[in-house]
Amino acid sequence: MILSLFPSLFTYQLIGIFLVRVALSLTFFRLGYRIAFDLQLKKPWLKSVGWVVMLVGLLLLIGLYTQAATLVAALMTISLVVKKIRQRQFDNLNYHLLVLAISLALLTLGAGAFAIDLPL
Repeated sequence: MILSLFPSLFTYQLIGIFLVRVALSLTFFRLGYRIAFDLQLKKPWLKSVGWVVMLVGLLLLIGLYTQAATLVAALMTISLVVKKIRQRQFDNLNYHLLVLAISLALLTLGAGAFAIDLPL
């Protein structure tokens, strides 16, 4: 068995989850803002998708309904990854797979520190 190099850092694991949650929330909020306020969009339903993505980012930022928000984020990312694979567009696929992995990790780990929906 290999021992950890820095076992005292395990004390701060909730802060690590918090940092991951904030990074994912800023990513989704920025993306949603760009979609919702894009003046050149031809399809008006895309603006509502942008508002949903912004809501997911906001919920993740404050740590409210984190598992529901990450589930929505994971489902949106899965649909985007499937679309890109079908169209054979592999330009940002690694980025989207990373966002999917972070979303699924937060779904299972919870909100971390400084969240409204801390587990009991």
